[in-house]
Parts: sequence; structure tokens; C-alpha cells
Amino acid sequence: DLGKAGIIGPLVPQLGGLKKLQELFDNGLNASIPTTLGNLSNLLNLDLQENMLTGMIPASLGSIGTLKNLRLYGNKLTGPIPPSMGNLTNLVTMDLQKNSLSGSIPASLGNIKTLRYLHLNNIMLTGMIPSEILSLAIVGSLSL
Repeated sequence: DLGKAGIIGPLVPQLGGLKKLQELFDNGLNASIPTTLGNLSNLLNLDLQENMLTGMIPASLGSIGTLKNLRLYGNKLTGPIPPSMGNLTNLVTMDLQKNSLSGSIPASLGNIKTLRYLHLNNIMLTGMIPSEILSLAIVGSLSL
């Protein structure tokens, strides 16, 4: 558990080697999200909201099958939402709002039948909302 550990600076790629890590959340982080975080096969909560993270969301995060909560709210992330995020079939919360993400909403997010909270507002997405998203039984909240 690296929750509120007071980490300041970049997330180092070596974090991807902590195979038993279940919780990672903190403030004071900058730079990009290392692709090696996709190796965290026991991670349940990735909460990196309101940091100074930049760059793209690594597609490798889509390989964390245990992930239940993904909160990247309030950073400076850019680029598209990776379609691999649709592989997170145990995800309950996805909060990507208040970033500089662009492109369209991947239809693959419709694969996440456990999703209850989807927050994609205040980002630069374009195009139509895929029907796969609209068919989800989101109970908590949907913010687009």
C-alpha cells in the first residue's frame, strides 16, 4: 500500500516491479505515468488524482485485470483514452475528468459491465457517445 506515502516527483518505472501492490495513490507527483504500472497484477486502486501528471495514459494500464478504481482526475494528461481500458472488466470507477484528453470515447469501454461511475467531463473528447457506453447499467453517475 503506497497510499498517501508523501511521494513527490515522478513515478519511477521500478514501481511496476511491486507485484503485490494493491493501492497506489498520492499527491505531489509529476512527469508521466510509467508503462510498467501495467505489470501491477494485484492492483485494486490507482488513484493519482490532482497531481501534475503529463503525457498519455499508457495502454498497458488496460492489462491490470484486478483494478477496481481508476482515478486520474485533475492532471495534465493528453492524447486519447486507450481502447485497452475496455479490458478492465472489474472496474467500478473510471474518473478521467479535468485533463486535456482528446479523441473519441472508445466503444471498448462498453465491455466494462461492472462500471458504476464514469466521469469524462471537462476533457476535449470529440465524436458521438458510443452506443456500447449508453447500454451500460451505470448506477452511480455518468458525467460526459
